[in-house]
Amino acid sequence: MLFSLLLNSTLFSLYNDYTTTNSIATFYFRTGPNLNGCPSVQTFNDNKTYGPCGVKYTSESKYWVAIKNAKNYCGKSILVSYNGKNTTKLKIMDECPGCYKDNHIDMSLDALVELTGSKEKACAINTGIPQVSWTFI
Repeated sequence: MLFSLLLNSTLFSLYNDYTTTNSIATFYFRTGPNLNGCPSVQTFNDNKTYGPCGVKYTSESKYWVAIKNAKNYCGKSILVSYNGKNTTKLKIMDECPGCYKDNHIDMSLDALVELTGSKEKACAINTGIPQVSWTFI
């Protein structure tokens, strides 16, 4: 019982699980084709295992997200909101080394396009990087 309480307090100290985090959203892989005007990103559809969650990316990986300290949250879900209107549910399945400095989230290009409503917003074409808020669910 004491170990469980210590473990839970450690997890809660990594993120405050009950609050909303405001940050930016970026992408690091795609499940569909490359999009004109967006940076080319890989698909990871190579049957290799990646990250601390030990996952194999497939065309079904569209709604996966990478966060800092992912090993403590593998398989848990977050709800991401863009402009306070569009929302999407993502499953934590990978580590984001670049997310440590500003607590941003990294997802598939396909999910970010869907969340923001356009490739221009998702890929920051003539606009800023998408600002989002997210919370554990």
